[in-house]
Formats: sequence, structure tokens, C-alpha cells
Amino acid sequence: MKQRQSSVFIDSTYRWVPAPFYQLEIVMLYDLISELFLPIWYVLTTGKTAQVYDRPFHNIYVGARQKIFPAHVVCDFEFAMITSVQNQFPESRIVGCLFHSKQALRRKMMKLKITEDEVDLTMREGCIDR
Repeated sequence: MKQRQSSVFIDSTYRWVPAPFYQLEIVMLYDLISELFLPIWYVLTTGKTAQVYDRPFHNIYVGARQKIFPAHVVCDFEFAMITSVQNQFPESRIVGCLFHSKQALRRKMMKLKITEDEVDLTMREGCIDR
């Protein structure tokens, strides 16, 4: 985690989240030596605002004794999440999650009544993710 070239990945789930919480944020670190994604924090949140995200990201920074300097942070294309990550890790490059980007694009294409064949062709590996 002290390596400046480390990457942090943040993903959310809404399933199996106990009341009164809204979602579970899973913060993972990609370990260059073992080439594994290691879950390092599980954070229950009560909403999806920058204010809600600021506190856990600050606590992660403090919990790591101010020694976490990720080169990249991969997260959803969510304005509040991106804002909070930029506030806590200003030197990190924010990278949007390709899975969530393709998922949103697929939904939009279906809403626009684009044929399933054309949607599948667009979602095929190598088409929009080069």
C-alpha cells in the first residue's frame, strides 16, 4: 500500500446490506507482488453523496497512517464518489470502471430501442474497450 504505483479499486453492492445502511463499499488494493486484488476495507454507507463518502475515505487514509498514495483509483462513474476520492487522494488518477460504463451504455442503447444484435456487437470485447 505504501507503493506509489499501487492501484485501489472501489466497488459497491446493495445486496445483503443491513438496515439502516444503503450500500456496502468494498475497497481493494492490487498487490503488484502477488498479482492479487486484496479487499482491505469494507465500508457500510447510508447514502451516495460526497459528504457520506468523505468520512470513510478520510478514515481509510488515517487508518493507513497517512501512507496510502495510490497512483490510480478505479471506481464507478458517480460524481459524488469521484469528488470524494479526488478530495482525499488529489494526486491519484481517477479511472472509471469499464464494466459500469458498458453496463450504462447497454441500458441506454436498449432504451433507444437499438436492436439486440447491434447492442451485442457493440458490447463485444475489443469494440469499445480498446
